[in-house]
Amino acid sequence: MTKYLAFFTLFFYCLPAGAQTALETLRGAAPAAEVNSPEPPRFGGGAGKPVDVSGPDGFPAQAAAAYRSLPNYITLHTIPSPAPMDWTSVGSLALAFARNEIAVELLGQTHSIGHVAFEIGCTLPDGSRTFLMTGQSPVSMKGFSEQVKQGSGFGAFFGYVEGRLQTEDELNQSLTRLSKKNKEAAFLTMQISRESCLEASRYMAAYRSEGVYTRYGLGVRPLYAEGGGCANVGASVLEVAGPSSFPLLSKQWSRTIYLPKKAMGVPGNPAGAGDIAPFLLTDWTRKPAYPSKLLFFYDPDLVYDWILRAYAAGSSEGRPVKRYAINKSKGVLVDYSGDSAPTQWWKTGGQD
Repeated sequence: MTKYLAFFTLFFYCLPAGAQTALETLRGAAPAAEVNSPEPPRFGGGAGKPVDVSGPDGFPAQAAAAYRSLPNYITLHTIPSPAPMDWTSVGSLALAFARNEIAVELLGQTHSIGHVAFEIGCTLPDGSRTFLMTGQSPVSMKGFSEQVKQGSGFGAFFGYVEGRLQTEDELNQSLTRLSKKNKEAAFLTMQISRESCLEASRYMAAYRSEGVYTRYGLGVRPLYAEGGGCANVGASVLEVAGPSSFPLLSKQWSRTIYLPKKAMGVPGNPAGAGDIAPFLLTDWTRKPAYPSKLLFFYDPDLVYDWILRAYAAGSSEGRPVKRYAINKSKGVLVDYSGDSAPTQWWKTGGQD
């Protein structure tokens, strides 16, 4: 239990960035960002045995039949936790993670916590195509436990470890494997305008070329060039594309928690066990009277659940959705091709 509590007193939820002003802000807000704990299972619970992705039930063929003929689109690939994570408090979160770890280690579940990857397919003015398929992931969680021992406390939620972008090959392997199982994956495809698609592609090109992806964390913000977690990066791609319903979707896919500043260590004033213990069972989804810092993030489980609801209803946010399947996994297609406009990226501004 201790290892799970330590792990989630930190900042990581989902598994496997740069403007200088934003980076200076980040370093000032989270000076002890490199954190150390055993690396948890990555996307799909690890690589597993290689699978054949070239056949008709491979993910590339399934995706081609379902949506890749669209001229301009973004697809989110969502993988849920074995059971919902309880974000009511750090204590309930630790228990939920421990339960899911048992499901992975003893019951054969493929992963312990949720993940989001994505792809962007665009048509250029000359008719040629661009394609990107990736997802944000950590290289390793090494450095984390030492950071907590040194007194970062809840401040580690705003820190980061070394990040990487997943490759198309590894995602094809994982998605082929997971999509053949029930309730292991779900997909959201948005058909968007050419301008929105190309802007999302430009954003991700800068995200890669400027090294933003090298900083993985829950509290670092992709659109501010700080870094990102898996769901935050996937959602940021859609936000840049600008589907008109994104503000409504954002509310349904995200969580906000309030971390007590007293339990957040800073150089010269570390947070010890005595500072953290009083808040282990505190409901951090409610804004407290004491000084706190807001943490906003996207939850893979909430995105996954939204897809299943939209699939069942055949509509979402007042517009019809088209159902599709990737092997045994459900997917929905929503048309925003005439109702999307690119939005700003590399924003500035501190967190509350």
